[in-house]
Amino acid sequence: MEIYLYRLIEEQGTSISAIAREMGVSIQYISNVARGQRVSIKILERIADIIGVPTWRLLCPPEDDPITQARQHQARLLQEQERKRTATDAPTASPTTAKAPRRNNYPTPSE
Repeated sequence: MEIYLYRLIEEQGTSISAIAREMGVSIQYISNVARGQRVSIKILERIADIIGVPTWRLLCPPEDDPITQARQHQARLLQEQERKRTATDAPTASPTTAKAPRRNNYPTPSE
């Protein structure tokens, strides 16, 4: 099981040594947890509390993060609204400014 601890440590502006110090364990232990060593949910909860995130964020890859997904969905909706708005705001050609269809340059039988 992959733990997304390194990413969260960077986001939260803390360090592995600060977490280890707070928990009273070695830096190596926290590094092993971050690399996926089997660990109890109690340890993960404690780490999550220290860095100030919900426990599920340690287990959820960034692309599956519900918050990230919600933000991406919102961005897609806003882009779609913007496309629709610009499509309806685009000036339409009036009959007097519209170009007449081009005639081909082939001679007609009467020429």
